[in-house]
Amino acid sequence: MVTQLQDIAPSYDYDENTPGNGYFRSLVCICDTTVLHLISLQKSVSEQRGSFVFRLAHYCKELEAFANVVHFLIDSLPVCIENQASMPSRSLFPPLDGNYDKYHGMLRALEQLDPTCFYGRPLGFQFSPSVNRIFRVIGIVLASYSLSWEKGHGPIGSIINTGRFFLSPEQRASRIVKVTKEADIDFCKGFWNLAELSNNMPKWFSPNMAINELREINWVGPITLETTQGGKVKIPEPTAHTGPRPVQIRILSPVHRPHMSPTGSSNQQPASPYIVFHCHGGGYVATSSKSHETYLRMWAKLLNCTVVSVEYSLAPENPFPRPTEEVMFAYAWVINNPHLVGWTGEKMCMVGDSAGGNLIMSVNLRLIELDVKKKPDGIVPVYTPFLFQYLPSPSRLLSVMDPLLHMGVVLRCVAGMSDRKFFSGGSQSIVSLVQNVKDPNEQTHPTEAGSFFVDKEKQERNIEEEVEEEGSEEDEDTRSVSSVHVGNPFNTDYFPIT
Repeated sequence: MVTQLQDIAPSYDYDENTPGNGYFRSLVCICDTTVLHLISLQKSVSEQRGSFVFRLAHYCKELEAFANVVHFLIDSLPVCIENQASMPSRSLFPPLDGNYDKYHGMLRALEQLDPTCFYGRPLGFQFSPSVNRIFRVIGIVLASYSLSWEKGHGPIGSIINTGRFFLSPEQRASRIVKVTKEADIDFCKGFWNLAELSNNMPKWFSPNMAINELREINWVGPITLETTQGGKVKIPEPTAHTGPRPVQIRILSPVHRPHMSPTGSSNQQPASPYIVFHCHGGGYVATSSKSHETYLRMWAKLLNCTVVSVEYSLAPENPFPRPTEEVMFAYAWVINNPHLVGWTGEKMCMVGDSAGGNLIMSVNLRLIELDVKKKPDGIVPVYTPFLFQYLPSPSRLLSVMDPLLHMGVVLRCVAGMSDRKFFSGGSQSIVSLVQNVKDPNEQTHPTEAGSFFVDKEKQERNIEEEVEEEGSEEDEDTRSVSSVHVGNPFNTDYFPIT
């Protein structure tokens, strides 16, 4: 089977000089790494079995754990090869506009396999040793936190559970698998927000900032941006779901600059020609710009420019399109007020990790659709999700053995973002959960989402009004963002799908 994967892999490489596709070659590497670990274990047994301190039980459990990994690969690789044969030529993804039912059988077959072997002793074995140790710590914390969450234990209970899962990898594995299948959105938020406990760490280990403040964009009404044709487009205030309120942004700068710093600040430097516009990750439901300060401070220092990180509202209390409205509004404000963030208005780079990367890509698609003149000069989406349909794809299959982010958790976070309350938790199969999702066009729309949800009648009315007022130069050059319809988060009209 590995030979078959090796024969298939070159057909999906990026090019001859870039032999990688993140799928078949990754599976081959996992198989090779498994064999190498088994050889290493057998060598250790052979060399140490005569020793007085030889740990027979330990090595037996280690060998059994990796034997289970081999068994899992033997069962899963034929499914992967069969899936490749059903795909269009040289495509890693099935047709997005076809019938998904035929692929659910393959996904259900993968769900029937027991992934516990990847979360016990071999946890993170497919990664480098330095990363492997980090994943082990995260796995112990996840298992301990989940049990404390379920039982209502306090900090002392969490500490006791930590020792328990440290000493017993098998119990840890069973607990992690249970969490990935049953965790609800509230648990995901609570666990990922543990990163907020380390918010003071950047003060000690990261560069000092002259300015590190959370500021609010004043409620000034719609912001006007210029189009490439010389017209204007209005970006309205965010109003979806929870009503109007100021958008918050975190400003980080290594030096004081005019207009951005308090009057009279010493050692002020001229405005920088560069700026970084950042959106943090967290599955749309957790973390903040504060918990991402470690690398934001470093960027600001090394680039000698301002970093603006949007503190967008989180789901499920603020589902789509609220976060995208806020990022769009913050972008428009920065473009129109560069002096307030120590920027000359020249070069901008947009950066986002995970969910944040999806937000910046969505905003850029909207900027292109609205024909806005000033677009970012660079976009850096870091491990950004683009395909949310539960279809056989590289990330879906590899997520079965992912020590950090299982697909069940991802889909529950997306459910929170899309306001799907019935997909929030429980031990139900992922496939059955996805099959219960109704037609995307029938999802509940927020009543006051001024910039993203416009029904067909309102669109037609807007077009008629534009035709009637064609004689007015001001109205002809001004086009509201609300006149452009974007579908829901699971629709290709909104999320970029590649």
